Amino acid sequence: MRIEFDNFIDGLEHQIPDIEPGQLHLVVVEQLEWLSRLVWHVCAQQSLLYMVESHLPEDHRLDLSSCRKGSDIAEWKPAKHYTHEGFGRALSSLGNSYDVICMQFSTQSNSALLEFMLNQGGLLTARRWARNQQKILLVILDGDKDEPQLRSFLAANACHCHSSSSIYQGQPYWRWDISHWFDGAHVIQRNLRLEAQPEGRFAVVEDPSTNTENYSLQSEQAPVYYVNGALDGSDVAPIEWYMLDQSDEWLDHLTPMSDDALIIGYFRGQTMQRLLRDVYEVRKVCGPYVRLYIRERDQAIRHHDERLLMQAGATMVLPFGLRFSQVVSLVENSVDWRYNRRLPEHFDELTDQLVPEHLQGYLPAHDFAEQIVFLSQLAERQGVDFTLVRAKPGSGMTCVDVLKAFKHRREGDLSSSDGHWVYFFLFACRAADADRALTFLFGLPVQTLLREEERMHSVYLMQTTRDQLLSKPRIPDFSEQLQLVDGTVERDSEAYDRFFPSPRPAKPAKLQ
Repeated sequence: MRIEFDNFIDGLEHQIPDIEPGQLHLVVVEQLEWLSRLVWHVCAQQSLLYMVESHLPEDHRLDLSSCRKGSDIAEWKPAKHYTHEGFGRALSSLGNSYDVICMQFSTQSNSALLEFMLNQGGLLTARRWARNQQKILLVILDGDKDEPQLRSFLAANACHCHSSSSIYQGQPYWRWDISHWFDGAHVIQRNLRLEAQPEGRFAVVEDPSTNTENYSLQSEQAPVYYVNGALDGSDVAPIEWYMLDQSDEWLDHLTPMSDDALIIGYFRGQTMQRLLRDVYEVRKVCGPYVRLYIRERDQAIRHHDERLLMQAGATMVLPFGLRFSQVVSLVENSVDWRYNRRLPEHFDELTDQLVPEHLQGYLPAHDFAEQIVFLSQLAERQGVDFTLVRAKPGSGMTCVDVLKAFKHRREGDLSSSDGHWVYFFLFACRAADADRALTFLFGLPVQTLLREEERMHSVYLMQTTRDQLLSKPRIPDFSEQLQLVDGTVERDSEAYDRFFPSPRPAKPAKLQ
């Protein structure tokens, strides 16, 4: 009992493994034509139960009248709420006599069943049922794959699926973007271009950008470009390197399918979104062989931002403090490198993972409560840690005194107070690094400022803290007392820098 794809898609040549019993596969579709062909292909091999919500209009459903016997349609009846036990019993009652169960949901629906599947762990229950009953379960989400809420759901629940992919009609071909497909110890990622064929079949169309027959790689002779500012005054570039005045000048020099190298500098004050955009556009236009290096000039890039840069197409981040001779060696030793990751189809897939720039510094308690839940969930999707510190001011200090001492450095460093306790949230900060981070942000050991300290590192505790803060009706707002002041930066080799108030400019003296 399995589903094969090689006899459904010509030219696939075992790129995709067969679907086996006990697996759950999640597919986002924008047109029913693909789903109709897929279900017809499955029905030709196995018995299938097609399940839809009862309120789904007829023009959004599949017609199984032409399928072989043994394939049926079932409807989910509306209910005010669904439980995991009841959901599992319904699957067993309806699906035990079938090999394959295909459940279709419209993402435009506001039903309790869709809410249960998307936000209450219904997908995890479905996966467990498929594994225990050794059934093939296809979960089809009919909707726009670029909808933010759907993208957020997919990012949070991809781990529950044996495969996750999206299928949509491109120009002029169909696109099948496989985010992941587990194949034993390997993870398959593919972006396939498909052409519809007669009799419900498809054929793989070769992407011209992957055909290297008309391109020649230069290897050791490939030119190296660097954007002005990627090198400092003491660096002497090799004579064969070329300098670009602006980062967008690469359009005049780099060509598709070349293996040239480009070095871009990263400076304090430069937005990560702009750097991601530059890297993504170069990779999108020039293909997998161009080598893109990001050189940290005056500060380190946070770990989760570095991971985003790799997803956007960067070859390597050259750490701050690396000698220029080592930079040259790394560039020279990466000849014949190729980008093998799946490049996101849209740039929004990357920016959705960035911490919003305005989320830093002091926030009133109720705003702070909502944002720490948002940031903790974002951190969980990215696989990075976070730390929330809850404490009382030290002896002789007030909440305002402690809040003033906290000099946030980056997006995701938040502070607040309810008048009795002070709160500090550090995005992408491991528990083991919290003391060092707080010391740099306060400028002195945290033990001198705080007492009765408590630290939290889970989404559940963030939600609990939010509920506690929101339940307090009257919380003072210290915004006016915490006016931002100009600051100068003392550069440090650590990831955090210390900030000091800068002196106000002297007033000219008037002669009497």
